[in-house]
Amino acid sequence: MIKPAEKIAVGSEGAAEGGCGGNSAAPEPKRSPAALPEALRAESSKNIFFPLIEKNFRGRAKSKIVEKMFLLGLRALRAAAGRSVSSVQNRFGFGQINAPYCVCNHTNFLDMTKRSELEIKQWMGLFQEVSYFHWKLNVLPVWERYENGKLPWQSVAIFLSTYAFETGGGVNPNFAPVAEDTIKEKMKETEKINQNLESEVWEIFKRKMRYGDKEKNYGGLKHRGNPLSPYSKKSEQDKDGKSLIARMREEKIINLIDYVRMCLQNDEIDKAFTFLDSVRGVGVKISSFFLRDVNEKYGNEPTKKRELLQPIDVWVRRIVLELFRGWPLKDEYDNHFNTEIARWIVDEAIKGKYNPERINMGMWYFGSNVCGKSKYKFDILFRNFATAKKVWEEYCKKIQGICRKELLRT
Repeated sequence: MIKPAEKIAVGSEGAAEGGCGGNSAAPEPKRSPAALPEALRAESSKNIFFPLIEKNFRGRAKSKIVEKMFLLGLRALRAAAGRSVSSVQNRFGFGQINAPYCVCNHTNFLDMTKRSELEIKQWMGLFQEVSYFHWKLNVLPVWERYENGKLPWQSVAIFLSTYAFETGGGVNPNFAPVAEDTIKEKMKETEKINQNLESEVWEIFKRKMRYGDKEKNYGGLKHRGNPLSPYSKKSEQDKDGKSLIARMREEKIINLIDYVRMCLQNDEIDKAFTFLDSVRGVGVKISSFFLRDVNEKYGNEPTKKRELLQPIDVWVRRIVLELFRGWPLKDEYDNHFNTEIARWIVDEAIKGKYNPERINMGMWYFGSNVCGKSKYKFDILFRNFATAKKVWEEYCKKIQGICRKELLRT
């Protein structure tokens, strides 16, 4: 996260840019493996497997990806048995490997193909520099507008206006500003979070969306996935979660930001993460997104579960894979894989004496803004660090020039 989205987070990556997910194991030959020499047994499996792939995937382009993964799997089996893997190495340019290896182990694959430590450290320094720019330009103004969430309604307004609806993938762009104005109107009146407040907030939200006006409405309400909606089918409630106000009432939370801040200070990141993830429509990425910014705002240095402060979207994922020069099996909804990426960012940042949350922030901004949401430009910039650094400096000058012009007008 995918179509890149606005502000800080981006949506999910489109299927067209995914890898070859799932299992691609070949059907087991009926003949006993002992009946054929090693090389012939592999050739037999290939002859059966790849025509089926071309038939099912309708073309050679996708089948080549599956072919590569299949042969890597063969190499893993041979390596585990201590056999030579020279034929696969020659085909794909891998060096001699005699240790056991599994293609489904993302970390092992990445460790084998990453760039030099010096080059990774250069990129980390650039991402941290980018993060300061993004923090001052995009994050701080929102927090300062609501006095850093000092009052209960202000903490909810920050969350809804900037984070809760940043899931990408076709979310109605009217939801966030309408939700923000709804909270301003209703929660200013009371600090009591009760069941009546939940339904009253929803009615105001419906009115501001002009629900029922076929000509002038701002789109459907979409109860499922809306953090303000008190309604959900019973069969979907466990999966879809409850509204933000309902969950705050259940946990007796008065100020959302104060609650998250306290969890971070007590090294209970997983507690805050679980709470946010239980809110309807929020999910894993948005939970980490909000936790990361609260953590940065108040300068905490957590010692446990720091990977939960790493929202992983399409740009962060692409950058980590590019730094590794690897292309493992991947799926944007594979939380285990995204967790491995998050842990790598934390480990590499700490190793280079950088701030992991800043690195994450800078990765996203560089990919979605400096690269202009262009995969083509992304590929060009990541071929050479000096080129990327120069483009970043030009980008800064451009933004500074725009800011000067605006100041002169006022």
